Amino acid sequence: MYSLIAMLLPAVSFLPCGMPSSPDDAAAIQGLWQAVALQANGKDAPAEEVKKFQIYFKKETAVFVPKHDNREHGYEIDPKTFPKSMDLIAGDGAKKGQKHPCAIYELEGDKLRICMDKEGKLGKRPTEFRTAEGDGLALLTLERVKEQK
Repeated sequence: MYSLIAMLLPAVSFLPCGMPSSPDDAAAIQGLWQAVALQANGKDAPAEEVKKFQIYFKKETAVFVPKHDNREHGYEIDPKTFPKSMDLIAGDGAKKGQKHPCAIYELEGDKLRICMDKEGKLGKRPTEFRTAEGDGLALLTLERVKEQK
């Protein structure tokens, strides 16, 4: 049986790449983000799986933790759209280098939400931050990990 994280990994394999278009969001998204809630197809992930999931944004690269195959990708964000959009560029595998307009994001201070078409069912980006049974969408809610001094 697949865990929810395993179900999210294919979606994450398309995560953002390229040149961030907004200096504010491009700078603000940088760093390590810890999942506080994960949902796919309308179902919440168990707390123990949520605790394991992180995304590290460094320049134009997003690295997903836990590390598995195809975990490092490029990304492009466009904060001028509504909702704000995120294009993911596969970093590995058969779709390496392909751009996927599959996600929307919301960045408010130390909170980041990403909703994405993780299964490619829609063939386009979601329009709202929610998932429902069988829709192929994933909703990630993350909080910034503070640097320890």
